[in-house]
Amino acid sequence: MVQDYPQFTMELAVRHGETGTDGRAKLSAVADWFQEAAALNAADLGFGDELVFSRGLTWILTRLVFSVASLPALGQT
Repeated sequence: MVQDYPQFTMELAVRHGETGTDGRAKLSAVADWFQEAAALNAADLGFGDELVFSRGLTWILTRLVFSVASLPALGQT
């Protein structure tokens, strides 16, 4: 059974420290954005850091696989 979860979106712009010498976002920056989105989404769903940490728990992202057709450039959203 597939559950229908609410869609989570966040908009950001590529910052200087997130780009490589080609002016495009580094893959490490993209992975960081996914982790940030996951944390914010968890909070929106009611099990964010405050609740999890208060119970002496944490969540860990152990694997992330993604495919990128084109990396965004500096300042792009």
